[in-house]
Amino acid sequence: MDDAAAKGRDAFSETRAESASHRTLLAEQRTYSAWVRTALASTATGFGIARLMAESGPAWLIRSLAALFVLAGASMFLLAFWAYRDAVSKVNEIPASGVPLWILAILTLILFIAAIIGLYLIFRPL
Repeated sequence: MDDAAAKGRDAFSETRAESASHRTLLAEQRTYSAWVRTALASTATGFGIARLMAESGPAWLIRSLAALFVLAGASMFLLAFWAYRDAVSKVNEIPASGVPLWILAILTLILFIAAIIGLYLIFRPL
């Protein structure tokens, strides 16, 4: 085996490893966005329950159900970031093309705070 063939194989395996890192990062970004979509749907469901079902039962029950959905959504925002951060930290080589972690942290924090403010809107007097 000559040196040129060995170097070619090394370059090929490095390229494959880099491609695998890129695919892993893209998969983690898709998973993060799926968690965020689910959290937004849960939060919106809580708001919908609070507004559309306000007159259909005891106020405490309707507000409690709405609050559960909003809290579930707020929790999912935090879990999404936690899972993404954990998975990305396990990837040996994080490509420079990925979204910086601090941007996702700020986005997650904004969504979480918005959901918590939504809880206030659910429990404020009508």
